[in-house]
Amino acid sequence: MEVLFDVTDNFEKDLEDFSQVDQKVIEKKINFYAQVFRKNQFAIHIYSHKFLLPVNLPVGFTPSLYVLRINSDIRLIATFDNDPLYNQIIITLLGCVRHQNYEKSINKIFKSLYEKEGNDFMSEESNDTN
Repeated sequence: MEVLFDVTDNFEKDLEDFSQVDQKVIEKKINFYAQVFRKNQFAIHIYSHKFLLPVNLPVGFTPSLYVLRINSDIRLIATFDNDPLYNQIIITLLGCVRHQNYEKSINKIFKSLYEKEGNDFMSEESNDTN
């Protein structure tokens, strides 16, 4: 199974906030996760952190947005999508932040993804979490 990366501008901007040493650690850990998921697509559930969704998805929809630990202080925010037709996993790197900032960053990323798609299931209650 092939692993493809889609790197967002937001991720590249976040990466600039880290030292070159941290950037190398981040790159190494992303490659580790890619190899693990290539072998076992369900491993994401072992490595990812649980978090509350900032929006209410319709019944039957599940997000592919995950938070993965780079080290004790850095978190990766990414989507992992299995494409069985082309036998590939697409990893979209959405953000990389310090642990204390990851919930705020998730809310921002998640809302922008679903607002951009024109989805209207953003609840007022969810919008008040910031």
